[in-house]
Amino acid sequence: MKTFMKRAIRDEKGSVFIIVLVLLVVGGLVLTPLLGLMSTGLVSGQVYEESMHLYYAADTGVEDAIWKIMYGAPEWETNDDPPDSYIYRYPEPLMVDDKSVDIVIYKYDWDWTCGENLTYRILSTAATDGTGGTAAIRSTTIESYVDLDILVRNLLDNAITSLIDVEIGSGSTVYGNVQYGVDIKGDTEGINTTKEVYEKWPVASALSSLYLSQVDPGEPGDNSINLAGKTISTGPSYIDGSLTVDNSAQAQGILALNGTLYVAGNTDFLQSGDKKGYTLRLNGNTVFVLGDITFPTARVTVEGPGCIIAIGNINFQPSISSSADFVFLLSVEGRVDFKPSGTFYGSVAGKEMVNLQPGCALGWLPWQGLNLNFPIMDYAYPTHFVKTVTIHTWEINPQ
Repeated sequence: MKTFMKRAIRDEKGSVFIIVLVLLVVGGLVLTPLLGLMSTGLVSGQVYEESMHLYYAADTGVEDAIWKIMYGAPEWETNDDPPDSYIYRYPEPLMVDDKSVDIVIYKYDWDWTCGENLTYRILSTAATDGTGGTAAIRSTTIESYVDLDILVRNLLDNAITSLIDVEIGSGSTVYGNVQYGVDIKGDTEGINTTKEVYEKWPVASALSSLYLSQVDPGEPGDNSINLAGKTISTGPSYIDGSLTVDNSAQAQGILALNGTLYVAGNTDFLQSGDKKGYTLRLNGNTVFVLGDITFPTARVTVEGPGCIIAIGNINFQPSISSSADFVFLLSVEGRVDFKPSGTFYGSVAGKEMVNLQPGCALGWLPWQGLNLNFPIMDYAYPTHFVKTVTIHTWEINPQ
């Protein structure tokens, strides 16, 4: 047996070498495609990583375009395809992670008379320089359609709006929508009322900054204006403190606005007693008051169009001009007590309450085209008013 085993071992000399050769051949056959597969995987990984970087860069471009639509106020150019559309091209590409991003925004105004129903098409194309030596995607375009909703315009679209309560006195007539946030009281028969909570309401600091930018605080006007039977023009004007307006003469007086009247306190339109009354002629401008505004009964006549805005309360009891001119009343943080003499045409808004005292007549009229000095269509400022963007489509087009 021992002799047999020695012979068997002696007869296998060189068999290991053959096995090694076989393994080398098999390894050579397998290793080449394996290395190729690994190389392809590395290239694919680079391509995928590059495409993701391009996607993120293009996505950043869309987000920047949305911000510019909401707050940047681009200079739109007329575009003929489709007709009555507008176009804005970034003057130079954005650079995002060494990627060049070209952005074009198209604006479609479906209601050109008002500028409310707006759709935007955004094309954001991120490109790479292609120096990596791979067959990577060289550019990615994201095409997105968005709508812009201007929430604050609802204030002007209603006859009455309140974030909290509305009260309508007996015998009052209201033509137009009434919108409230918490409760409505009084005789609402025949009035279209809607309960809706406003997510955004005009912000005092934003409005103050807006109207302050329209006057010169360095040259304040007088704190008392006596018309003395004459016509006095004012505005843009800054009043440092409270303001009183009166007419001491027998003849009618007129206070005519040629710009914004900004009052850093309260404003009282005084009762003239046995004297003749006077007229506040808004001429499309705005009276903005940081405190309260008081209009006495009958002696003062208000002529629109225009805006009367107080951060505090508004006691509104003047006569109304016989002409049907739109006037916008807004108490940003307080209430509006409303009892004018004559039919008021326009819109009334008060955060805490709008109180129509008995026997009032309020008629809503379209405000479009009046060029009211109120940030309805101002996409740049203030940011609190605008705006909700609804994204309808978001399509990726690699190239």
